[in-house]
Amino acid sequence: MLYVGYNDGVLVSENYGLTWDVFAAGDWPQEDQFAFDPNDPDTIYMVVGSDIYVTHDKAQTPWTMLAEQLPEGYSITTLHPSTDGTLYVGTFNPFTNPEDPGIFKWDGGPGPFVYVEFPTNAYEDPLNATSLFTHVIADDPAHDMVYLGGELTPVPGSEYNPFPDPEDDPSPVGYDAPNLRSTSGGSTWENMNNGSISSHVTSLIVDPGDSRIYAAQEGSTLWASDDLGVCWQPLATAGYPALVLDSNDNTRFFGGSWGPTDDVPEWKRGGVWVSTDRGAHFAAAGLQGDHPVVGDPSQYTTSVAVNSTSARIYATGYFGTGLWSAPIPAGL
Repeated sequence: MLYVGYNDGVLVSENYGLTWDVFAAGDWPQEDQFAFDPNDPDTIYMVVGSDIYVTHDKAQTPWTMLAEQLPEGYSITTLHPSTDGTLYVGTFNPFTNPEDPGIFKWDGGPGPFVYVEFPTNAYEDPLNATSLFTHVIADDPAHDMVYLGGELTPVPGSEYNPFPDPEDDPSPVGYDAPNLRSTSGGSTWENMNNGSISSHVTSLIVDPGDSRIYAAQEGSTLWASDDLGVCWQPLATAGYPALVLDSNDNTRFFGGSWGPTDDVPEWKRGGVWVSTDRGAHFAAAGLQGDHPVVGDPSQYTTSVAVNSTSARIYATGYFGTGLWSAPIPAGL
């Protein structure tokens, strides 16, 4: 089964993308607002507008709105169902309450979502920041760990763009971003940058085999931690906006990059990239150059997915560039 979010909802294909059916109609559910329950693949959560919907039979019957919802004023940015049955909800905090950010969690009910505030010393003083944006949530059930990558908006010490001239330096302007970890299943939180990660994280991946956590710092570096996010080591210069770990080979990553022109570093020049050494190095794997998926500087590879047998890869881009697919060569 292949699912794709688009402007009017979610499409599904049962034949590798040859034909499509409407799976759910809504107000443009984003990838991070469409999530499968890891304990029950028939249960799927989806955000439509500011409401959370659920199906327990892969939408064979109509979607239903969860009886419990978030308070008014919060924009939902990501959903993360965990293996312990908790549904974590990351938000774009309201402008009316910029200095009190946190995360919502729900144990499946009955009962409401619980709001867990982040400690005030968990990230840089917001100063002129008006809100906190949650990019990604990941969990490690083996150690009761939850990780979160967030961004202050606007970024402290800048207008709205955290990046310098990419020809001079591909790294973003540094600030102690709200990249957090919880050792208590999301009940309490602490900063995990540890002087290493110097900006916001947009991808977090936990290797289920050994609990190694990977964090992609936007526009800069892929980091790895072997001690549950206490200390970090830099891997590749590969802060890809889309990153996926092969579920059948924990040494192999696929990343999606952006920008087709010479005014950005080579690793940012669009398309799909692959690493076969646990993220230490990446090489171009396709869709580079003048291909429509990266035919405009504002269009980049927004999502990458690998099928369950690791035989085929899928990639999407911005603004009508479509869904692309290719077989993964044997031995890659």
